[in-house]
Amino acid sequence: MRLRVRVNYSELLGWHVDLPTYQMVAGSFKPVVFRKVHADGVLPGVDPRDPDLASLTCLVEVRDSYLDPDTGKLSEPAVRRIHKGHPVWDQEGCVKDVQR
Repeated sequence: MRLRVRVNYSELLGWHVDLPTYQMVAGSFKPVVFRKVHADGVLPGVDPRDPDLASLTCLVEVRDSYLDPDTGKLSEPAVRRIHKGHPVWDQEGCVKDVQR
């Protein structure tokens, strides 16, 4: 299933999505910002603190088992159940504010 999700930056991971497993969809980054973001991602050398990047999103393919079967939206209980015992993905709020 494809979802539009927030793209984040950290020194450790660079540009990423806060999900345990996903596949980014090529050409899906939004908003496209001249000389900063193109459809396939952030251009090299752009400051990750730039306010133009605050609402950056992309489409990702995620496992159907991560979704609520009734709503089709990302389900924290499902992610936690699949990754039971994981120090990051079995925590309350692990996928908070991911889906846009």
